[in-house]
Amino acid sequence: MATTTTLTSAITEMLTEMYASVASGDPTPWAGRIAQHHPPVGIGTDALEYWIGHDKLVEVTTAQLHGMSAAGITFTPGQIWADSHGDVAWATDQPTLRMPDGTALALRLTVVAVKEDGELRWTHFHLSAPAAANDEVLDLDLDT
Repeated sequence: MATTTTLTSAITEMLTEMYASVASGDPTPWAGRIAQHHPPVGIGTDALEYWIGHDKLVEVTTAQLHGMSAAGITFTPGQIWADSHGDVAWATDQPTLRMPDGTALALRLTVVAVKEDGELRWTHFHLSAPAAANDEVLDLDLDT
């Protein structure tokens, strides 16, 4: 079993590679690292983006990366925070999505990965775009 430091570094590197793949259009860092023995789940920013299963996630991430790359979209990491325990690692970040015209969109990302067949593979990701404050969505003034 890898040490906590090794897995924490590995998921940080994996996330950085995933961001770079948006610009290059190479789906390998996403699609090539999807868990096969632990049913993966992906949740995106669109209301319809909720996918379960290795094959579906390979299909979707490949298509979306090609589309974003062709459109000239890039991702810039924020300050990645990562940790691990045993064979599981997780990371959170607040990356910036940049359009070709320079428009920036702040995002939030969580990734969970598990060691499978000696390699770290992601089993869950959730990407969201903060859309509204709690008081607008819930009509409640909650502490934040």
